[in-house]
Amino acid sequence: MTTKPTSNPQPQDKFVVRFPDGLRDQISQEAKTAGRSMNAEIVTRLEWSLGSQLLDQVEQLHKNLESVRSLADRVDALRDDIKAQEMGDSLALEWLTGRDGALDGSEALSAARLALETMEERLSALRSSITKIYQEIKKNGREPAYYKRKF
Repeated sequence: MTTKPTSNPQPQDKFVVRFPDGLRDQISQEAKTAGRSMNAEIVTRLEWSLGSQLLDQVEQLHKNLESVRSLADRVDALRDDIKAQEMGDSLALEWLTGRDGALDGSEALSAARLALETMEERLSALRSSITKIYQEIKKNGREPAYYKRKF
């Protein structure tokens, strides 16, 4: 009697794992609760863990978007203040010169221009970061396989 080798649509690797005391029983119980085999439970949890990197990227994207919006507003306001100061409004940078006149108008204008340049560089870096994160999410942002597995 000859047996045909079974064909498996996906190649699968086997890997032996040594569990610390009690972990095998815990995984077995979790698998039973979820209605899965131990193997399916372990694979599901590994995929979830690796898939959470995508969630971290999405969270970072949201944080960067908030930072860009806030920084862009501050850049616009500073740009307006600099323009007003250059047009002769001596009070435009009063928030920088201070009521005590610690900085004179030209020093305040120079400091504001330097701050604006620094803020614009930061804004550009944040926008670049958003682009990279978005592209990574778009490339890998498919539904994680563990959602499809029987729970």
